[in-house]
Amino acid sequence: MRNALSLLSFVLVLSITALAQDGYQKKTKKSKADEAFLVQNYYDAAALYKEAYLKEKNRAKKSELTFLQAECWRMVATPQALKKAESMYKRAIKAKYPHAEVYLRYAQVLQLQEKFDEAVEQYQKYQQLKPEDDRPAKGIESCAFAKEALDNPTRYVVDGLDIANSRANDFAPSFGSGDYDVLFFTSAREGGIGKGADGSTGQSYTDLWSVKRDKRGSWSKPVVFPEPMNTGAHEAATSLNKRGNEMYFTRCEESSKEKPVPTCEIYFSKKKGKGWTAPVLLPLPYDSLTTFGHPSISEDGKILYFASDMNGGFGGKDIWMVKKMKRDEWSEPINLGDQINTSSDELFPFIHADGALYFASNGHVGMGGMDIYKAEFDVE
Repeated sequence: MRNALSLLSFVLVLSITALAQDGYQKKTKKSKADEAFLVQNYYDAAALYKEAYLKEKNRAKKSELTFLQAECWRMVATPQALKKAESMYKRAIKAKYPHAEVYLRYAQVLQLQEKFDEAVEQYQKYQQLKPEDDRPAKGIESCAFAKEALDNPTRYVVDGLDIANSRANDFAPSFGSGDYDVLFFTSAREGGIGKGADGSTGQSYTDLWSVKRDKRGSWSKPVVFPEPMNTGAHEAATSLNKRGNEMYFTRCEESSKEKPVPTCEIYFSKKKGKGWTAPVLLPLPYDSLTTFGHPSISEDGKILYFASDMNGGFGGKDIWMVKKMKRDEWSEPINLGDQINTSSDELFPFIHADGALYFASNGHVGMGGMDIYKAEFDVE
């Protein structure tokens, strides 16, 4: 009997240990996913949340993990990712995920895929649960606007610049000369300087590239900027002065102990011969949590516009400006105000030679997602 009891005790200890280890593993998977999400590695986080979901038995926790997977794919935001997000939000609702936000996010990804009637239905469900929130009203208005715009298109035709486009993310073009025969752009394509995989998108780190147009109007094959313009980090979103000999661009480093959340900073370089000088950091009020990016320099080089989530804004990322006081010295950042900025994100400012400001926003009424807007400054 003693041997039997000893054996039973031994089996119970093994079982409890196994259960404890299993619980620890579940916690580790979820915590790793949470950490990846916190540092904006949404692509990696989605896979980790899926692993946690497959091991989870509790229905309420499974619904939460389904919602979190949807959030990750919404943030990745490629067409394939949005389809996954749509499916996951639908499953989270079916699994009785308890928070109203699921209807808002579901509506947004439906809208991004031009499923406007379905999006309105979800916006209305969220509106009933959160009547104080103005986002569903804007979403419903945007869906109506988008349907009307698609039914009555303009005569403009937008064509892709095939030579500069790839299967990876390609964005933020800017002309590199006043002759408009050099185009700089950002790309995550293969062949760049940054060799790692970005945990946010699953693609390579972005680099600065260029194409040139010859006298016959044909564009060359893309060429990557060499080091030190590009590094193992992200480089993106160039802006040049009128002469094309001063460049401002964004650099985003990975998270670290000093910077737990990945942030971006603005760099400056001058043209020297056929190349560029080593980039230097533009003097802005950087810290370990605030991000600065998407610079746009005015034609006279005296005002720099940029996007940032620094304190004093209206929510999300706002558009700000600094004025050049003297060489290497700039004013304190000035927010462009609530006519431009919203509680959502305003990004990619571009200041035209005529003084008009073009920018992207997902906070104003529009087609949905990041739309392009134009603002003209009042002269009193």
